Amino acid sequence: MNNIGIDLDDVLANFNNGWLSYYNNKYQTNYKFSQINNYDLEKVFKTKKDVMIRRIKNFYRTKIFEELKPINGTKSVINKINKISTISVITSRPLWLEEKTKNWLNKHFGKKFDNIILSNQFGNKSMKNLITKAQICKDQNINIMIEDAPTYSISIAKTGTKVLLFDRPWNRDIPNGKNITRVKSWKEIDCYISNNCSL
Repeated sequence: MNNIGIDLDDVLANFNNGWLSYYNNKYQTNYKFSQINNYDLEKVFKTKKDVMIRRIKNFYRTKIFEELKPINGTKSVINKINKISTISVITSRPLWLEEKTKNWLNKHFGKKFDNIILSNQFGNKSMKNLITKAQICKDQNINIMIEDAPTYSISIAKTGTKVLLFDRPWNRDIPNGKNITRVKSWKEIDCYISNNCSL
């Protein structure tokens, strides 16, 4: 049985589509999804890091954030692999979003996840006393992690966990390598986990 970890934003939840809807309306801009070619959003939106963190935290408090849509294909695949795997959601969201996060997951997926873990890494200036996603994967004995963030993917892969890198404009410079395999859809994820094909 696989012990699977799954990132939340832009892997399960369509975060950046909601974010762009909010951001373009609030700041009268016209950014498109394809323009988000860097995981560090302050570089995409040309502002300071602390300003961008504050704007994202403000977005967390909106109705748009609470009503993010699931990524296409997630529900059917989660329903399938839930029967043959242990599944943990592992997100870098701050701890104060725990209730909202659990509510969203329960609304869209029910009780399909064995663990929901917030690493509190986002927007946290000090890494002191933080448990990273890589450490969480190690502690939870995760053997497959589905992730979109370049830095997290690389650090997790170094622990020996196999990373399915969910294809996004901001991670295109990360090549397939030891413990990293790029996937372009939840259909491909299902294919990999179910051993029905090779990627």
